[in-house]
Amino acid sequence: MRGPGVTHLAGWLFADLLLVLVLIVLGGQTVHTVQDAAPAPAARASAAPSATPSAAPSAAAPPNRIGMDPVSKRLKLLVSQDVADDLRGSGSAREAARRRINKEVDRVLAGERRRGAMIFVWGSDGGCAGCAADSDRSSRYADAAAEAILRGHHRLLPRDAAFYRGYIDLSGSSGALRMEVFFYNA
Repeated sequence: MRGPGVTHLAGWLFADLLLVLVLIVLGGQTVHTVQDAAPAPAARASAAPSATPSAAPSAAAPPNRIGMDPVSKRLKLLVSQDVADDLRGSGSAREAARRRINKEVDRVLAGERRRGAMIFVWGSDGGCAGCAADSDRSSRYADAAAEAILRGHHRLLPRDAAFYRGYIDLSGSSGALRMEVFFYNA
């Protein structure tokens, strides 16, 4: 009795080569990780009982790396249905909400030395404090907050509208707002 045919062995060789190729491709992929800001105790104002703790300052990137750091930093801005409601409004209430968001951005970026490259804003809005998040309202809330941050012109954040995006966060409590920032290394 003879061993397996040449065709049979060629199939196994092809399968092994394909497996090696897949391992090489997967090994060459970069991994995106997220760095949550370490919360520190913060005083809570009576006007804003749902303010979030401030972020700890981050260490500067090594000087030999250039470009955008692939590790983003998640920053909790606030959890307040009042801000979401005011952003949907107009006039002085809307401007007050924008100022409050920018004050929170200043607070969470205190101590940061690197410049921001891209900013993603995640919002959750159900229309009331005890309501479940609604996708349409959450989308409008995140977009309005991203616009407020852009118009605030924080010294570390880019001034180009292409770098700001609002996204829906249906997992957060109603009125929650957070920001994810990718920083430049140098």
